[in-house]
Amino acid sequence: MNTKVHKAFLTAGLSLLLTAQMWGYAYAGATTNSIAAWLPGTIPMQIKLGTGTVTLRDGTNYSTSVQEAMNTWNAQLGTVQFAPVMVQQSSTTDPDHTISEIVFNSTVEGTPFGAGVLAITLSYTRPSIHQRTESDIFFNIAFTWDSYRGTLLQTPIDIRRVALHELGHVLGLTHPNDVGQTVTA
Repeated sequence: MNTKVHKAFLTAGLSLLLTAQMWGYAYAGATTNSIAAWLPGTIPMQIKLGTGTVTLRDGTNYSTSVQEAMNTWNAQLGTVQFAPVMVQQSSTTDPDHTISEIVFNSTVEGTPFGAGVLAITLSYTRPSIHQRTESDIFFNIAFTWDSYRGTLLQTPIDIRRVALHELGHVLGLTHPNDVGQTVTA
C-alpha cells in the first residue's frame, strides 16, 4: 500500500524566488536510508491540463508549457526521465494512486489549498523497499496562470516555473531551507 510522504507547498510570495540560481538541494526523507527513489527508466506523468484553444504568452498552452518543464529536467537527469503523456483535460486524479498526474483543481484530493498556495505535489512510496511509485501535482485554479520568459511577474503566475519547482518534488527533492541549508527555496 502506498503512503503519502511529501506535501510540497509553494506560496505566492515564494514564487518570486523561482528565478534565482539555486545550488542547494535536499532529499525528501528523514535520513539517506529512508529516501524513496524512482526505479531507473521513465516516470510517466499524465498531463491533464488541456490543450484547448488557450495560447499563452510564449506560444505554448498549459500542457505543453509543463511538458517543456519536464524536458528541462530531462536534460539534467540520467537514470530516470520524465515521460509526458497528454490526456483529456480533467481535474481528478486516480483514486488508487497508481498513475502520476498533473491537474488544475480547487482542492487537493478534497482538501482546500491553503491561503496563497500555488501548487502542491503529493508523492507515494512503497516504504519497505524505498521505492517512489507515484506523484501528483495539483495547480490551484484560484490563480491566473500563463507561461512566459523574462522577468517574473506577480500576476499572472508562470506555470512553467512553478512546474519546474514541483517536478523537483516529484524527483524526491524538498526545500533546502527546510533542512537547515541557507538556500532559499
